[in-house]
Amino acid sequence: MKYRGFTLIELLVSMSIVAALLSLGLAAIGSAREASRRTSCQNNLRQLGLALNQFVIDSGGVLPHHRDDKHRLPIHVGPWFQLAPILEIEDPEHTVVFNGMGLDVHPPSFLPSVFQCASDSSPGCNYRTCGGSGMIISDWLRPLGTSGWHDAENGMITMAKTPRRLSEITDGLSNTIFASERLVSPSDQARDAQIAHQTMLRPELYVVNGAPYDQLLAALRSNWHSWKKADRAGHAWHGFGLTQTAYNHVVVPNEPLAVVFHHSYYSDFGIVGPTSNHRGGVNGCKADGSVAFLCDSVDYTIWVGLATVSDSD
Repeated sequence: MKYRGFTLIELLVSMSIVAALLSLGLAAIGSAREASRRTSCQNNLRQLGLALNQFVIDSGGVLPHHRDDKHRLPIHVGPWFQLAPILEIEDPEHTVVFNGMGLDVHPPSFLPSVFQCASDSSPGCNYRTCGGSGMIISDWLRPLGTSGWHDAENGMITMAKTPRRLSEITDGLSNTIFASERLVSPSDQARDAQIAHQTMLRPELYVVNGAPYDQLLAALRSNWHSWKKADRAGHAWHGFGLTQTAYNHVVVPNEPLAVVFHHSYYSDFGIVGPTSNHRGGVNGCKADGSVAFLCDSVDYTIWVGLATVSDSD
């Protein structure tokens, strides 16, 4: 019997079917990998939540805070440094050294894996504690015209002189955010990981007594590209402030705008929200240690309420 080969049309149809199957398979593999990375990120946050609970037990109800000075180093450190012994980070007081101007890590490549999200390929600390719903997370130095702002340092982990106690969280531990994630910001990364500074813009001209921030955000968005970006934001896991290990709920998840209004390496005044490479939102850890996925489309009133400790929301 005479053998009949494939016609050109049959061959093209076969090739298109194979290509479609391959594309579906690759998409499924990519989705599975991202699901694995997202789960790994959630596990990191669970570890941080468990460490927080143990810290509170050991401290008699006192929470960690930014600008802590109860250690041998001649400079303040942030909340992750305070949790380091519980997280079994080996000898943090000798791994982190004072270089004359600030804190550095020795060796420079040392970065505990618990602070790295698998979805972000840039080395640095991806996890930050929530300072509240407003732009000010400190009572150390209130900028001119902001001393009466109602939403200042109203979060769980602030830069106030006196750290909060767990008993101050009257909104409920399951209704209050402890920490979330933010992409690390090297100089060549996308806009949603960068933090602008030296803006020469006075926020108090756009905002009265705290939120709402609509007019200020509009002014910032129209000029964001023209301002200098903070160097090495998110690289100091042992540090504190909005350029390193703190964030706030002024903007919803994955809003690319981020800015600080102090020139300091560790700022207490600005707009720095959570960002991630997870599709549709970010992971967050609540005060009770539970972890939830926070969607980009979250209602803003709910988003603000999650950041506060005692607003009855």
